[in-house]
Amino acid sequence: MHVVFCRNVLIYFGREPRAGGLRQLAASAAPGGFIGVADGERLAGATPAGRAFAPFAADQRIHRYEH
Repeated sequence: MHVVFCRNVLIYFGREPRAGGLRQLAASAAPGGFIGVADGERLAGATPAGRAFAPFAADQRIHRYEH
C-alpha cells in the first residue's frame, strides 16, 4: 500500500493488538509509503514496527515508511 489513513483506530487497541496492527501495516506498506493517524495517536517509538514510520508532516500526523 502506498497510503493508509488509520485515524482514530489505534487508540482503541491495547498494547499488543496495536503492535500487531502496526506490524501488519509495516508488512504491507510500500517503501516510502505513508500512514496518516489522528492527533491522539503515536507511531514513532510506540513499538518496533511503529519505529519503521518516520514523521513526514508532523503537524498533519503523516508518517512515512522508512524500511
